[in-house]
Amino acid sequence: MSLREGWCVMAWSGSRGVNTTAAGYGSKHQKLRKALLAKACGQPCSRCGLPMIPGQQLHLDHDDYDRSKWLGFSHKVCNLRAAAKKARAIQLGRWPGGVRQATDVHRW
Repeated sequence: MSLREGWCVMAWSGSRGVNTTAAGYGSKHQKLRKALLAKACGQPCSRCGLPMIPGQQLHLDHDDYDRSKWLGFSHKVCNLRAAAKKARAIQLGRWPGGVRQATDVHRW
């Protein structure tokens, strides 16, 4: 084991390595997105409040605290920005119920 492997700090990896249903993007999510997408244009983004217009990439956005709930549609960039902020807060131990705690850091 190298010195680098001696550190066991787990970084936030999002949904990588998890099937789509476990990550919250299963058939229920996909069917809901498809059914509601046509009505999203002209509506305000659930993240920034600006209108969503035809041609923009849109995401059916999950609630930050409960992935079983949806916020509604948001711009792709707004959703990804929120996910990045959440991931960074988890890494820094600043997210309520976050993954990283002081006891999660072990030295070899």
